[in-house]
Amino acid sequence: MKKTVFVRYEGETVYRKHIEIDPSKLTDILKLPEDVFATVDGVRISIKRDEFEQLIKEHEQIKFRQIMKTDWKTAWMYFIHILAGIAIGYYLTGCKSSKSGCDAYSNTGYKYCIEGKIIYQNDTVDAVALTDRFTSTDDSIYYYNSDSSLVSFLTPYTVYENIPRK
Repeated sequence: MKKTVFVRYEGETVYRKHIEIDPSKLTDILKLPEDVFATVDGVRISIKRDEFEQLIKEHEQIKFRQIMKTDWKTAWMYFIHILAGIAIGYYLTGCKSSKSGCDAYSNTGYKYCIEGKIIYQNDTVDAVALTDRFTSTDDSIYYYNSDSSLVSFLTPYTVYENIPRK
């Protein structure tokens, strides 16, 4: 974007020339209270400070509009591609979120699957248990393991009736 401005060349004292300047081509800019000195295409010029500020402001506005126009198109395309990737991934992998830990054990022949947290070696850890019998209290559920050890699940826990797949 070129704009016509009133300039004087280095060594002159009077502004007398209107020239077209592309603000992106200005280099070696020196701002003084009244004037702005810059080099354009190897020639040192001086522009009035207020005219220079207006030139830069208009140039930045145009540049911003061009960036926003391009970036919105690009961002929109990225958004569409991401949505398409999510949709394809969901379609290919499916969604099984209801009882993920117990799904792997559905053909074992046990009547119940319990998911929750237990205390193991003085730490609370996630656990999945398969059993035919369990007992519940107000704040926990417990069952006897195959080696006759007592296993207690803390709240919150979930009990699934283990229906084998056909």
